Amino acid sequence: MRLVREARSVFRPWRLSLRPNLFALPADTWVRFGLLVISVLGTVPIVVMGFATALVPGAVTASREMAKCEASVAVPPPAAERGKGLAERFGDASVRELRVDECFGYLSALRPVVVIAGLAVLAVVVLALLLYAVMPAWQIRRQHLVALTGVDIAALDAELESMRREADVTQVAFLMDPLDLRVSGRAFGLPRRRYVVLSRGLIHCWSIDPELFRAIVLHELGHIRNRDIDAAYLAVAIWRAFAVLVLAPAVVLAVLSGPEGWIFLGGRLAGLAVVVLLIRNGVLRSRELHADARVAQWGMSAPLARALDAPRHNRQGLGYLRSMLARVHPEPSQRRAALNNTDALTQVGWWDGAALGITTTIAYNTTPLVIGWFAPRGIGSQLAPILLFVLPAACGVTIATFRVNLTALTQGRRPRVDGFALGLGTGIVAGVGLAVQAAFLPPDRPYPSFPGLGLEGWLAWAALVVVATWLYVRWFSATARLWMPYVITARSLGRPVLLGAVLATLSLPLWLPFVIDLPNYANLTKVDVLPEVPSATIVLGLAAVPAVLTLPSWGVIGALAVVWGLPLMATLPPFQRHDTPARPWATSDSVPYGWYPPKALASPVRALSTGLIVTVAALTIMSVCYVLAAGVRIVQPELLSPVNQILTWLPFVLGATAVTAAALIATARAPGFPTAHGLLAAFIPGLPVILGGEVMQSYALCMTGRCTGLDLKTDWTLCLWLLRWTLLGSAVLSVLIAVLVALLGQLDRSANE
Repeated sequence: MRLVREARSVFRPWRLSLRPNLFALPADTWVRFGLLVISVLGTVPIVVMGFATALVPGAVTASREMAKCEASVAVPPPAAERGKGLAERFGDASVRELRVDECFGYLSALRPVVVIAGLAVLAVVVLALLLYAVMPAWQIRRQHLVALTGVDIAALDAELESMRREADVTQVAFLMDPLDLRVSGRAFGLPRRRYVVLSRGLIHCWSIDPELFRAIVLHELGHIRNRDIDAAYLAVAIWRAFAVLVLAPAVVLAVLSGPEGWIFLGGRLAGLAVVVLLIRNGVLRSRELHADARVAQWGMSAPLARALDAPRHNRQGLGYLRSMLARVHPEPSQRRAALNNTDALTQVGWWDGAALGITTTIAYNTTPLVIGWFAPRGIGSQLAPILLFVLPAACGVTIATFRVNLTALTQGRRPRVDGFALGLGTGIVAGVGLAVQAAFLPPDRPYPSFPGLGLEGWLAWAALVVVATWLYVRWFSATARLWMPYVITARSLGRPVLLGAVLATLSLPLWLPFVIDLPNYANLTKVDVLPEVPSATIVLGLAAVPAVLTLPSWGVIGALAVVWGLPLMATLPPFQRHDTPARPWATSDSVPYGWYPPKALASPVRALSTGLIVTVAALTIMSVCYVLAAGVRIVQPELLSPVNQILTWLPFVLGATAVTAAALIATARAPGFPTAHGLLAAFIPGLPVILGGEVMQSYALCMTGRCTGLDLKTDWTLCLWLLRWTLLGSAVLSVLIAVLVALLGQLDRSANE
């Protein structure tokens, strides 16, 4: 047994540096392709509706009449609000909102515009599919590709057949490009018929450098094995259809609309075109790196590195920008580095998060406008944008965090998701501004006649979005990190990733759509109700409304329980599999003997003990106070009134103090994931201290002959109210302490280095 324990200690993952299995999760190629589809389909309807309004008879007149109707009833006269109370202002705002609903009658004349937008989306999809279907035949005819011929064709066929079996692919036809003297290859084709083109120079290389020949052919077969050919050629087809059917007419619209259209509409179109182009290039570059990873998995990385020995061009200024927008292949130096270090494929950074945030936010802002033409107040206009926004965002966050944490576990290091989290928040902020409809109706204006929110309001909202997104991604990543030792003992990664996506899909709609629409709500509140309050204060105040005023106490308490309960559940004994070896799918290397999952990184024992100790201490202090108060009542009856007033608030004050102290101590003592430990410790003394104080107060009154009984209903409501506020405060305190501890630890590590 001692030898077994020593072997396990040697083969712990943090003592090893294994290569993670890059193909255990969906590749970045398909993730970025999904973002490309979302960005294009989210942009097409609004762009087309812009110039379709000028073509439909009566559409321009209807839109102007609707704007006049909203302007006449939406904005209250400033003098009418003077001297009114807050309740009267809310009542007047509700009346104006009902009057605004009458203006939606003009939408019936604008429905043909939406039909044209739908037909434009269909045209983009049909043209893209048509281009994708004809590309293989067009390439064969245009480049004069022919079947393999030659003296040694039998030996070459045998070599290609052995490589096809090694790559485990079927239905592949090999063609030759007799006019290409370079040493290169290419894979293309439709799902049931794939082609691999061998250049004339590559076939000549077979006789003089067989290893190099095998590496290049296996690279092309790796595309087929990775199933990325369809994503690559569909990405090219979608970009071309988008440029022809949407961008070109939109540029004409921007030019005809005058200088204002050039600035507001043309700038957003240019930004969207760059985003779509960069995502398309990301799809094409990602597939090359993953095909190289397949070659390395098959043991041919050294010959492939020789094939990539091309001179590096150091481009600067406009040359670098042009190459970034036009380059569809990674630099040879980047590909050579990825053969030995897979960080380029396993780590997610700021750009990945920004692309996810921009594309999903554009889809979220587009969908309600399109659906709103048919159902201005229907349930579909509220649920559809949330689902279309949440599903891709949830899948992107899940795949990114699982990939980072799987890599961190196999390589024995801490996961790094801060760049991705900050990029996601920044992308959401940028996506709101890049949306095409913002050129016609800014996102901070519920109606065209409303004034803007102001710079301070926008800065407060942007900071709120970035911080909230960062906290959410950090929490999700910490949850995945705690569960990863259990996950790597499962048969596959499919079910855990699906459960993670479900968790993200259920949790994101609770806060993110509200935060994105916050500028609209804040401006509506400022204009209608609180014109004298600064916009930044309104933004931050409205951000606390769902958690503090709108949601019931049990909703807030349950949400906070999930925040700490779900991660720390992974530390319970039923989910600890220290005696179950890790599965081979977790790493591309051969799994060492005795490679077992590590112990949980964060045990809740310290948080539980802290909460219990604080609870006992608070109840002891409270009992002493009540005993002393009872004695004061007997000895000096003239102090009865002030003592009773103090005892009335003592349970609540001491309960809030106990909750806050438990959160503070547990956060500082936590071995890992300090926020969850702080919240767990804060839960324990909450109700016992508050309810215990109420019971002690009733007992103390009985000792003096003034038994009033315990009003359980009233006391329970007050306890829940106080517990809700103290837990929210302890949550904020836990986050601040966790950030402070992390900063101090980073400073300490930097000083030691």
